Amino acid sequence: MTDTERERIKAICEVAHVKDIGELSDGFHTFNGLYEQRMILFAALVKAYKDKAWKSYRHEDGEYCFGGGWFIVGIDTPEGSYTYHYENKYWDMFDCIDLPRAPHWDGHTEADAETRLMSLEIVPVIPLDWIRTYISNLKAMGVVISIRDAQAVSVMVDKYMMEQNGNATCGPDYCEIGGTDDKA
Repeated sequence: MTDTERERIKAICEVAHVKDIGELSDGFHTFNGLYEQRMILFAALVKAYKDKAWKSYRHEDGEYCFGGGWFIVGIDTPEGSYTYHYENKYWDMFDCIDLPRAPHWDGHTEADAETRLMSLEIVPVIPLDWIRTYISNLKAMGVVISIRDAQAVSVMVDKYMMEQNGNATCGPDYCEIGGTDDKA
């Protein structure tokens, strides 16, 4: 930030009778409040896409973010990475892998937010660990569950995920679990 920009912000704060630009309000929200809400939403996205998320105290060149006291957290989307910087006191809010250095920055800007974030695939509502346990228990009991049965009990199991986890081979209207199948 240039000295001229600092002076402009200082003047705005004086006119608005606030000590910090973050306390400037539109009558409903302050900048600080909106940034906090954005951080919480991004932490929720990181948690939902934990397998695609990462954080690091250092940029790709090995330098501490902003000279220290900050970290970078990102999600790798099909359209490229999407990142934010936060103060170290928020480190534990982001439940993802800790990297020694951040991946290469591809030059993304806030203009890329919608395209990149909207390119993420929808995460199943039911946690995958629960689905895996459920399928394993059924398999151990010799029970076969069809897609129709799964829908009837509101268990939304993505066929691709089942195949990737080695729990089933699925067709258009059935899943074969443990070598037995139940075709609808």
